[in-house]
Amino acid sequence: MAGGTPLTDEDREPWLAAVAAHAAERAQRHRVVVLSCSALKAKYRAQLRRGVEARAGASAPRLVWVWLQCSQAELSRRLSARAHEFLSGDALLESQLRALEVDEQLEAVDAEAPAPSVVASIVALLARDAR
Repeated sequence: MAGGTPLTDEDREPWLAAVAAHAAERAQRHRVVVLSCSALKAKYRAQLRRGVEARAGASAPRLVWVWLQCSQAELSRRLSARAHEFLSGDALLESQLRALEVDEQLEAVDAEAPAPSVVASIVALLARDAR
């Protein structure tokens, strides 16, 4: 990324394994684990699920994938306010949107709503799925 080139799937594998290991370790000690990451592709989410289940065994948590859905214009506005070490905001956004795979696993939440509403929507999703 330092050269302006997005990471490949192979580049992400050790990171995904580390995220899964961390989530599994936390799940063994806590009833609820909330983890935030950009698992944009279905295969990344599958790799995370397999990694968590393999490591946590019987204590594997129920995984809920929340998609903070936002228009490209709003994402661009938010990124323009941030400093990036690697890719420029527009290049990063374009790369991320190309990689995003929307499927039935994702629970969409309107990320353009006020932050308290976004949080309330996510809490409601988690409560609904906990029943």
